[in-house]
Formats: sequence, structure tokens, C-alpha cells
Amino acid sequence: MGVSVGSRNNIGPEGAKALAAALTPNAEGVFNTSLSTLNLKGTRIGPEEAKALAVALTPNAEGVLNGSLSTLNLADNKLCGVTHNAHAFVSEGTFGKEGRYDASGIEALADALAFNRSLNTLDVCGNYITGEAAELLAEAVLKHPSMRVFNKIIMQEIRDDKRAELDLSQEEVDVSGAVVLSKLFVFHGSLNTLAITAGVDLPIGNELTNLDLGGKQLRYEDVIILGAALLLNRSLSFLDLSDNQLCVKPLAGGFGYINDTSGIRALADALAFNTSLNTLNLCIMQYYVSTSRWDTQ
Repeated sequence: MGVSVGSRNNIGPEGAKALAAALTPNAEGVFNTSLSTLNLKGTRIGPEEAKALAVALTPNAEGVLNGSLSTLNLADNKLCGVTHNAHAFVSEGTFGKEGRYDASGIEALADALAFNRSLNTLDVCGNYITGEAAELLAEAVLKHPSMRVFNKIIMQEIRDDKRAELDLSQEEVDVSGAVVLSKLFVFHGSLNTLAITAGVDLPIGNELTNLDLGGKQLRYEDVIILGAALLLNRSLSFLDLSDNQLCVKPLAGGFGYINDTSGIRALADALAFNTSLNTLNLCIMQYYVSTSRWDTQ
């Protein structure tokens, strides 16, 4: 059985907690055992509701665990306490974002994944999960042996080394998803072509020596995945990333942008291991300044 709560149904904190309570084994071990799919996309649930859902995925004091829920969609919410608002101007370069960042809900979900093995599909895109929280969640997902799909990434096929090509040009995998991909790529050798954005097919084998991606409108997410490819490549000597938006992250729903350095940090991490690259062009970096203009540096 599946339950889908549409984005127009703002169930609120109490509604989300009530759903979580129904899925949480009580002292007698009683809980809903028929629900296998729960879709809470775009219902504006926050860190406290995420923590309540994490409890539902964790064994109770008697060791009873909800083993029926296999699919959980929490995309386009405010799991980190931050959401988009087309009329908000919080600070320079953060138009469209409001709220205070709180990673406690994501941390609780990551901890729950260490215990729950029935959940095999999880989507948390569009929740502004960055930094240590993204790394922590990615690590928990990678250690989860039965996770098949995370942020629309079909992990199982990559784990089984059955994919030669992977097209992410139409998907928004977010920072945590990109981190998961970067870790998976290192250990799986069949993948040889990666489409990271429209019109950009990236060979990740060792036959590539020069790569010109200047002016391709690449954003923070694309360069995280590119960093993963650089970990695998030992022949690339020239890389042009000029005139892109490597620090730009679009807000959910298209309402504004924020500046995000996750991609640049991932690229820097990759360069610590890649010894073949000797020329890197990052000139004319585009970044978002305010509600009405872009700038470059």
C-alpha cells in the first residue's frame, strides 16, 4: 500500500508527526505493517518532522523495527529548516531562501539508515542539504546494502557494475546524490560515459587528454560529479571550466538562486589525487549577486 500526500496538502508538523507515529512500533510492537510507500514531497515538513520519521525507521526499545516501508519521498521540503520564498531577500546572494539552517533532521535520518534495511528508495532532493550533513547522509546511503535508488540515482546497477553509460542531464541529484555518485564511481570500472548536463557527454576513461567545458552553463552539482570523474581519469592534462556557474544553485521551483561552493570544494578534493591535470581554467566565474543581476569574477 502507498500513501501520497500532494504538495497542496500542507499537512504541517502535527500531521507529519502523526504519520510517523503510525509507522513507529509502540511498546507492544504494534504499528502499520501494510504501508510500503510514503510520498511527502513538497509538504513543507522540517527538521522536527524528519526526526520523527527517523524514529519510525529505527528499532524501538524492545528492538522491534518497521520493516514494511520501502519507499520514502521527502523531496522539495525544508528538512534543513530552509525553504524557497520568491519574495524573500535574506542576505546578499541568497534571494529566494528563508529560514535557519538546521541539519539535525538529516543527521537523524542518516543514523536511522544504519538500522533500517527495508528502505530501498529515498529521495531528499530540493532540501538544501550541504556540507557535513550531505557527506553524512551520503555515507549512510553508501553503507546501506539494500538501497537501490537514492535521489533518482539507480545505485544498484552502478554497484553491480552493469552500467557503461549514465545520463544525469535531466536529473537534479543534489549535493548528497553527487557525493554518493563520486564514491560509487571509484570502485566500478564499467562506466565509461557520463552525461552531466545537456549536450555534455563526459568520457571518464583514460583516453581523454583535453576537455573544453567553457560556457556550458555548468553549475555546482555538475562540477561535483565532474570531480568524481577526475578521480578515475589519469590522462586528462587540460580542463577548461571558464564562463560557467560553478557556484550557483537554483532554488526549488525556479524561484531564485543561491551561491554554493560545494562543487568547487569537490573539484579541489579531486585535484589532490589527480596527478595528470596540469592546466585548469576557471576564468570568468559567474555567481549570483542579487534579485536582479549576475556578476562574474
